[in-house]
Amino acid sequence: KINELKYRKSPVGDVTIKIDSRDQIKYLANVVVSNNDNSIIANTIYYNYSENGAIESEVKINKMQMSTLQAFIPNTISNVSGNIYGEFDIKGLIKDPDISGEVSFDSVKGRILYLNNTFSIQDEKIVIRNKNANFNNFVINDSLNNKTTIDGNIAYSLSQPIGLNLKIRSDNFLLLNTQKG
Repeated sequence: KINELKYRKSPVGDVTIKIDSRDQIKYLANVVVSNNDNSIIANTIYYNYSENGAIESEVKINKMQMSTLQAFIPNTISNVSGNIYGEFDIKGLIKDPDISGEVSFDSVKGRILYLNNTFSIQDEKIVIRNKNANFNNFVINDSLNNKTTIDGNIAYSLSQPIGLNLKIRSDNFLLLNTQKG
């Protein structure tokens, strides 16, 4: 157990990891991250086959503050707030597993440094199924409270290029806030 884990000065929480193996092939892992800001539980089975390891994992994000995520992707986002929630399963070969589940956004706000702009997501959800992240009337607001709406999906695979099939509707949406150099 690791008490009060911090990453880049950002509190992550208490981390408890339990691993059990009764043979050289099947490993069971239970990971719990918890504090007042974050509550994440992952139960995983890893199958250690000689060439192709496999995974079965259930992950439940009861709550994760976006400020925790900011520490893991520095120089990308800043001034983040809000929470994400979700449940998903990860199954298949370790080299290209399938992820199924949902991630919900609750009053998420943050500045994307490269775009020099702040965006917010109030109450939205991404559904992940069959190697597709699906967006259904997903609304993002810019710093002037103009909105863009996204419908469609992003196809992903660790062994294939990313595929985009998105319909994006916006009116006066401020994506890039930079000065002419």
